[in-house]
Amino acid sequence: MSAEMLSAVAALLSFLTTLGAAFATWSAPIAAARLTERLRETASNRNEQRRIRQLIFMTLMQERATYQSPEAVRALNLIDAAFIDQFDIRQAWAKLLESLEPRSRATELEKKDRLRALLQAMSASLGLEGRLTISDLDRVYAPSVASAAYRINVMQHRTTLRPIQLAVGPAWASNQP
Repeated sequence: MSAEMLSAVAALLSFLTTLGAAFATWSAPIAAARLTERLRETASNRNEQRRIRQLIFMTLMQERATYQSPEAVRALNLIDAAFIDQFDIRQAWAKLLESLEPRSRATELEKKDRLRALLQAMSASLGLEGRLTISDLDRVYAPSVASAAYRINVMQHRTTLRPIQLAVGPAWASNQP
């Protein structure tokens, strides 16, 4: 190979190296910005998922004396979606739901035990294990006035539904969960 050929190859390699360096200089900040945005989005999604899980847990803690309240029902119905990757929580929820079914023969004590098991699993998932005890989960403030108001509401609901159920007959029962 002649000196001129070697010089031309060296010039070409130098040009390609300079071109590669220029491309890297141009593309590196763009790649870094994209990576940063993806990391920020992932962290934001994780934080939002945690916030939703905490909201569901706090709602159930707040409503644990009357877990049939509209707020508690909404929170319970969100568990499968919010805790999609938490099998133990979804299993505890399925057991509680089974005991809440109208045809279930579960006692109030069994229902409370299953609610407690669900709350325990949720608290562990949220990093509260060891800090929130069974006694904490069982401790509920439910003034007699609030309990009486809730029972009156339930009785009024049943009184309103009873004539409808009688009028519709068996079709009503077959359409109920």
